[in-house]
Amino acid sequence: MEMTTEITEIQKKELAQTGSSLLNGVNSLVVKNEVGNNAILTIVGQAKKGKKVVNARFKKMDEKSKENRRACIEMINSFLNPLDEVIKIGLKKSNTWLEVEQEKREAQQRKLDEEFERKQEAERKRVEAKQRLLDEAFERKQEAERQRVAKLQAEAEAKGKVSTAVEKEIIQQVAVEKEIPQVIVPKVAAPANSSYTDKWYAEVPNLKKLCEAIVNGIAPVNSIMANMPVLNSMARIAASTSTIPGVLYKRKNVTTQR
Repeated sequence: MEMTTEITEIQKKELAQTGSSLLNGVNSLVVKNEVGNNAILTIVGQAKKGKKVVNARFKKMDEKSKENRRACIEMINSFLNPLDEVIKIGLKKSNTWLEVEQEKREAQQRKLDEEFERKQEAERKRVEAKQRLLDEAFERKQEAERQRVAKLQAEAEAKGKVSTAVEKEIIQQVAVEKEIPQVIVPKVAAPANSSYTDKWYAEVPNLKKLCEAIVNGIAPVNSIMANMPVLNSMARIAASTSTIPGVLYKRKNVTTQR
């Protein structure tokens, strides 16, 4: 088999040394961190580049004799096989390290989630205990207020009438405000290479009030969207029987399959 360009013994030796050197490098390298992973991926990249060089030098072959063809293929494979082995070993080591790192990150995230849940549970118990104390204090204040007003009323009745001051005191009892403890949301450090941030969103518990705000110019018109599926379903009947302010019912010809 004849090659497009003659390859010298020196070039053969260089190609063989390249594959051997890369193979020794990838076998000796232990990936323990990102630096090691980058180093092994660099070796893999060099092996891929080496394969391109080999394939470019033996791109065209003359098939005059099977012996020459077989010999040429064997020579090419002697250069390519070590490079293929380098790529295989390098990618395996890199993927193994990445899998281990992923497991570490997942374990770290699980630990953070568990810590967050523990803090949430502790906060929930604290709030419940605080609320019980506040409820008890609230009930005591209410009972004391009821007893005070009852005493004033009894004193007034004993005198034969309810004085204006006592009547006012009974009618305008000052309501004791019920205190609600503040809930503290626990904070947990974010995993490496990530962070927490607040996400704001809106809810519409009262659509009528939002519509009134739009009419009064408090909210922009684009705060809401027309529910077209509902309006379209009403169009055929409502067009001849009723109208809705701001809504036009139209008709158009469409093609249907029989």
